Amino acid sequence: MKQGRLERERHTIRVMIEIACSGQHHTKSGLCEECQDLYEYALQRIEKCPYQEAKPTCARCPIHCYKPAMRERIRAVMRYAGPRMLLYHPILTLQHTLDQIGKGKSVAKTIHFVAVQALQTAWLFLVFGGILFASAGRFDWWEAWAFLIIYFLIAMMSAIWMAQTNPELVRERSHPGKNVKQWDNVLVGFNLLLTPALYTVIGLDAGRYGWSEMPAWVRLVGLLGFIPAFGLPLWASKVNAYLSSRVRIQEDRGHTVVAEGPYRHVRHPMYVGMIFYNISVPLVLGSWWGLTVSGLMIVAVIVRTAFEDKTLQRELPGYGEYSQHVRYRLFPGVW
Repeated sequence: MKQGRLERERHTIRVMIEIACSGQHHTKSGLCEECQDLYEYALQRIEKCPYQEAKPTCARCPIHCYKPAMRERIRAVMRYAGPRMLLYHPILTLQHTLDQIGKGKSVAKTIHFVAVQALQTAWLFLVFGGILFASAGRFDWWEAWAFLIIYFLIAMMSAIWMAQTNPELVRERSHPGKNVKQWDNVLVGFNLLLTPALYTVIGLDAGRYGWSEMPAWVRLVGLLGFIPAFGLPLWASKVNAYLSSRVRIQEDRGHTVVAEGPYRHVRHPMYVGMIFYNISVPLVLGSWWGLTVSGLMIVAVIVRTAFEDKTLQRELPGYGEYSQHVRYRLFPGVW
């Protein structure tokens, strides 16, 4: 039987409160008295929702129907349970994503939006894999398979999470506005040329000729580097609705300064994540020579950071004051 929008909302609220109750209140089964009270209150709000089966997700709803105290409690639950939902309830998370980005759209367009994200991730998997195995001259390279699978899973979950939390940002990153800086197009193009070069060098080195001898502990360090490599961009995208894939002042989207989350520590956390990624990939795959290409990519990131920072200070109101409070662009205590 097809599950209605309201019934799915009830189920989503229930499992999110259960996750938070178990993790924060250490409840073995069911809900504690406090969480049961919150759940019953949420059910009352759902029952009285004027939208009924056309109900948007709470994050997109223009009506604030919760009392302030209850609103803070449910927000705390969502902050805790939200990142864990994809692990414990992936299908429900996908359904919630469809509900969230599908408001005002047809179901077909909503599914198309999510499918495009999946296809883009799968395309990168095929391209990176093709370059690695072609340059290695073999398919029995288990490190490359492990890397590709880990990359695909993380990238796929990240894409779904971003579509769920900020679909408008996903659209901006996929199709930036027209006032992109020309120098940024040049730097992005340079980085795109270096990316296949990186995987080609790694394949020739670690996959075919074995020029590098890399200890297992170094590879483990590289694997751990994926945590900030993916985590920092996700954290930045959660708090920064203007995190476009191209450098531009987004006047059409009401561009303002963001000073929350990782932006409290450095001014360009997304690029910090990119640097971690460029270092981690050669280490995980066991190629010292790959670091030479990664070094060029990191130089390009640093140059882009410097140009972007000057643009923001010159053109984005309030950024100059922000840069006085958060002094470092990429590396705390260094630059």
